[in-house]
Amino acid sequence: MVLPAIALTGLALTTYWDDLFGGVDNFYMHGLFVGLGAFPLIWAGFTWWLILIRAIILALFMGAWNWAVHKYKVKHSDWVEELSRGFAIIISLLILLI
Repeated sequence: MVLPAIALTGLALTTYWDDLFGGVDNFYMHGLFVGLGAFPLIWAGFTWWLILIRAIILALFMGAWNWAVHKYKVKHSDWVEELSRGFAIIISLLILLI
C-alpha cells in the first residue's frame, strides 16, 4: 500500500487546484489532498482518523503559510514556501506513527 500512497501523494503535489478556483492557487486544498494521498495506508494497518488529522493539519499549514509569506512579503518567498511545505509533508508523517 506504500506505492499507491506515494503515487497519490505525488499526483496531489502536481496541482494547486487553480482550475477549480478561477485561476487562483488554493493551498488549503493542495495540502488537504497531499495529506489524503496517504489514504491507501489504511489497508496497511494505519488508522483513518490519523490520516485525516494529518490531511487537515497539512491543509491549514499550507494555506496559512502561503498567506503569511505573501502578507509579510518574505524575501525569497518561493524558496521559503516550497522548502517549508516539503518539511511539513515529511515531518507530519510522524502523526501516522501515533
